[in-house]
Amino acid sequence: MQAPLRWQVCLSPRFLYIARDSKSVFFIELQLTPMCARRAMMTWEDSKVKSRIVYDHPIKIKFTSQVSDTLPWSFLPAQREITLCPGQKTLAFYVATNRHPTDALVGVATYNVVPDIAGAYFNKIQCFCFDEQRLNPGETVDMPIDFFIDPAIEDDKILKGINEITLSYTFFLAEDQSSEWWEEEREKHARPTSV
Repeated sequence: MQAPLRWQVCLSPRFLYIARDSKSVFFIELQLTPMCARRAMMTWEDSKVKSRIVYDHPIKIKFTSQVSDTLPWSFLPAQREITLCPGQKTLAFYVATNRHPTDALVGVATYNVVPDIAGAYFNKIQCFCFDEQRLNPGETVDMPIDFFIDPAIEDDKILKGINEITLSYTFFLAEDQSSEWWEEEREKHARPTSV
């Protein structure tokens, strides 16, 4: 029996991402006008797909972000929110820029799901937070997250009626930065001592 086809397409201002079952991802570089650069998300599913999707319970996923004071990056969600149904695979993006003028920096992301109990049903298939991210000076990258809400959330008496989940990421400076860079940062953030 042939596996059903699932395709996800996401348009960002610079790339068209095409994913099939989260195993094959294709990137096509685009040059778009600002009007066309609005991010769009579409999910197509082959009519033979038998996966359980709970269509009568849409959930709004809100995206937030933070960056540690020691990491000179900007890091923002590409979309503020997405509405999806439990069981529906979805592709979202965050955009990160290294604002340091001369140093490539490595960052590591942690995430939080609110309400906390919903985290048990939040399934990340692929995420930038699985690995450290290295950005060159001035470099901007789109960071994808491929995820779904487990349809078993419908069986949870506490969360059955939940309509909103917030996914938040915080980027921190990875510990493997050069010693020279760390010394400069310590000097910048050192508190003056009184005499």
